[in-house]
Amino acid sequence: MTVYNTKKIMKESMPLLSMLIALEIVGGQILSQNEDFLLKAPIFLVMIPVINGVGGNIGSILGARLSSGLHVGSIDPSHYGKELQQNVISIILLGIISYTSLAIFVLIVTPQMGINIGSNGLETLLKAGYIMIGTGLLLTAIVIVISVFVARFSFENGFDPDNTVIPIVTTLCDVLGIICLIMMIGVVGV
Repeated sequence: MTVYNTKKIMKESMPLLSMLIALEIVGGQILSQNEDFLLKAPIFLVMIPVINGVGGNIGSILGARLSSGLHVGSIDPSHYGKELQQNVISIILLGIISYTSLAIFVLIVTPQMGINIGSNGLETLLKAGYIMIGTGLLLTAIVIVISVFVARFSFENGFDPDNTVIPIVTTLCDVLGIICLIMMIGVVGV
């Protein structure tokens, strides 16, 4: 018995991936429009790939777990129960640990690499840590909502969540990570 059908995977994936390419271009435009703002403290440019990558990874983990749960029937799409709650709690903890660890790592490594941290030095560095953690936690919350919604929507509409959840979540993380970072820089101030 064949579990995967190449034709179905291509039929579901190609239009979706084409739309997501356009969304990535929008993310690049957002980044380009805020270039001058971000260049004032280049430490934030170091954070963008880290924030987006970790956000996408966290979303992929949750998306894969939800897809598997829906496929095997341990998660009921009409009534999410204890398994979903456990997955969400795990992802929240993973986000807290990951982004806190990354903030500490970036704060230690960035000055040693000779990256300009701005005119205020230590103050900018500490604010950058708060911004990294705040951005990560905000992005994690958004990723949870998106992953659950996309997995449920895909499953209920006859699409394989394996073909939809991870591409959508990772692409949205690339765009939303930039937006969340810019928002947190505005909230914390540099």
